[in-house]
Amino acid sequence: FYGATNRYWGVYYSALPKLFGGSLEKSDEHFQKSFKTAKNYFGTYTLYADNFSRKKGDRAGFRKALNFVLQTKPGIIPEIEAEQTLEQRRAKAMLDNEKGLFE
Repeated sequence: FYGATNRYWGVYYSALPKLFGGSLEKSDEHFQKSFKTAKNYFGTYTLYADNFSRKKGDRAGFRKALNFVLQTKPGIIPEIEAEQTLEQRRAKAMLDNEKGLFE
């Protein structure tokens, strides 16, 4: 489902503490594979921004991922346009609360 396996592992490795196997390097590797599999699936971008970019403290990467979602038409994948629209709302809310998310 649009790179779901790698998307899952991207979140997994970013959420775990390093002591328990967490790794931002592994997280990024899996997110990149998910992007490659389904470059227009917005859910990967919002999860990347929320989990990887925030944990890394990468505001530029956070903004880049979320701006891609906001600047791309949700109908780019017609069969999940409704889901894509919801991800756009999530991306907007995250950008509106960027300061709070990085504190």
